[in-house]
Amino acid sequence: MAFETSGRTEIEDYPVQEEDEVMKRLRGCVARLHNDEAGQGLVEYLLILALVAFAATAGMRSLAEGLNSAFTKVSSIIGQYIS
Repeated sequence: MAFETSGRTEIEDYPVQEEDEVMKRLRGCVARLHNDEAGQGLVEYLLILALVAFAATAGMRSLAEGLNSAFTKVSSIIGQYIS
């Protein structure tokens, strides 16, 4: 059963005073999580890894084209000696 007391709703099994204490604890936990920087280093390493992976992927096309060109030239030179 709930009823109004000074602008707040109070439940018989859960008084307003305990609710305020729970909210204070919750705010304290959220504040500690906000200030905690333990996972920051991991996130930075993951961002660097993603950047390196993106750069490697972008560079693969030019590397593949260069290798293909080099093997084509070698193939044509070897083909001249075989024929």
